Amino acid sequence: MEEGNINTKEYWEVNYSNGFYQDNSVNEWEFNHTFLKNVLPKQPCKILEVACGLAHNAKYAADLGHTVVATDFSQIAIDESKKRFKGLSEWRLKFLCMPVEEATEVFRQNDVVMAFEFLEHFIDPLPIILKINKALRAGGMFVFSVPNEQGHFAEYCQHYFIFNYQNTTELMFKAGFKQVIFNKNDFNKERILGVCIK
Repeated sequence: MEEGNINTKEYWEVNYSNGFYQDNSVNEWEFNHTFLKNVLPKQPCKILEVACGLAHNAKYAADLGHTVVATDFSQIAIDESKKRFKGLSEWRLKFLCMPVEEATEVFRQNDVVMAFEFLEHFIDPLPIILKINKALRAGGMFVFSVPNEQGHFAEYCQHYFIFNYQNTTELMFKAGFKQVIFNKNDFNKERILGVCIK
């Protein structure tokens, strides 16, 4: 990856344009899909994904029958996602270049908000989690993953906040969530996957 401030649009545009995120996370996507299949509602619902990257998780959720808006502040990532998944109708899966701060204001009353491998890029992720909470309807779900401090990537140079189960739980309750449920298995040595209920 390029060095620099990773919370800038320019940083991510460089990394998406040089192909860093093209296909290096296939196993991670497959694991996310198993997780999503288990935790998403069985009935069709309204989903917002923030920081969707190449939108593999958003596309999978749409394949399950949900209506998904996938957002990212990288235009390159959004354009690539549109090319990859152009077969799906826009009413089922829509791609928008939009930062999380705007997306969570524009799209409210979601049944689910998803954010995978995103919150660790903030020195203090609480303000972003608060915005995500406000974008959910009462009883809605925040589905997320972050690197686990016990794993190899937690202290990666682009990760500003180091997560463990305790501080993740504390953050989610501070943000106003009523329940935090973790999906614990062997893969969680590297990542924390969870669902928060508003």
